[in-house]
Amino acid sequence: MQKTSFELKEEHKKLEEMLLDFEAVMSEQEVNYSALIHNLRTLSEFWNSHERKEEVFFQELRQRNISIPVESLTFEHGKLRRDLKKLVEAINNGKESLLRERFESEGQDLIDNLREHMKQEDWIFIALPLEDII
Repeated sequence: MQKTSFELKEEHKKLEEMLLDFEAVMSEQEVNYSALIHNLRTLSEFWNSHERKEEVFFQELRQRNISIPVESLTFEHGKLRRDLKKLVEAINNGKESLLRERFESEGQDLIDNLREHMKQEDWIFIALPLEDII
């Protein structure tokens, strides 16, 4: 396997750190655009890379006849990618009112959904037989 479940779980820890940073930037009174853009770009790039690694990993598990809910996880990947794109579009729009509205309505939802998604994947990693996670 190209990536092990241990490596993917470690990436989940990095993603959680990024989400905490993202929440901190979102909670500030004044919009710090440079911090927000940097944080969102970093999160988006890391997430996209991580997502591709997971999809390869899950596909390899399926080829080994290990039953996991690949379809629902990859569907969620697409939904999370679209939600992230909406936030990037709000930043690119340049209107602070739209940005605040989008972050208040969808920013925390995205964070919560990413956390829940990672938790579901972590359960898969924990449930795998040892020979499938090396």
